[in-house]
Amino acid sequence: MHTVKRGHLPLVDKLGIISLLSTVGLAAIATIWAVYLDSFLHNASYVGFVSAFFIIIGSISYIFLIPIIEKKNKIKLYINVLFLFGISYLVFGFISNLYAVIILGIIISILASLGITCLGLIVRDKTRDSSVSKNEGIIFTSRNIAWFLGPIIAGFIANRYGIPKVFFFAGITMFVSLIFFKLMKISDNKVKKKN
Repeated sequence: MHTVKRGHLPLVDKLGIISLLSTVGLAAIATIWAVYLDSFLHNASYVGFVSAFFIIIGSISYIFLIPIIEKKNKIKLYINVLFLFGISYLVFGFISNLYAVIILGIIISILASLGITCLGLIVRDKTRDSSVSKNEGIIFTSRNIAWFLGPIIAGFIANRYGIPKVFFFAGITMFVSLIFFKLMKISDNKVKKKN
């Protein structure tokens, strides 16, 4: 049960907003990613292979990074992830070299795993056992809403202004998420796990 001061959102609701904002950026990029890669590779098979390569990198990093993340300051790590996401997306909007795209794609794949894991662990650490399912549900609901909104926004921006502007939009969502997260001033301590 949340104890809420008048006029204040519960912590999990604030984290849900951050999850919504950052996931809108991720969903927007996922929408135009294949088209963006095809502009470099000019071959649908190569686009599939490169995309699969990035997914494998993300999956491997997810498996190996969880034990490391659990021992680190998850708040500082998540702030760094949002910052690096924002910078990477802005750089994507300017680059025109395939090798730079692949290097940044690897970085983004690792950052995605880090971001999802960090936020999940922050929610778990800040939640009493009796509320874990409810709070994780709030986060997943916000992500689902973002995966609905992201493609709509990306399609509009790409059609009207071009694909590079989608990267700029995604970068901005990451920086807005970062600013909002920093304003929350969350400490990296766990709540007592009592019902």
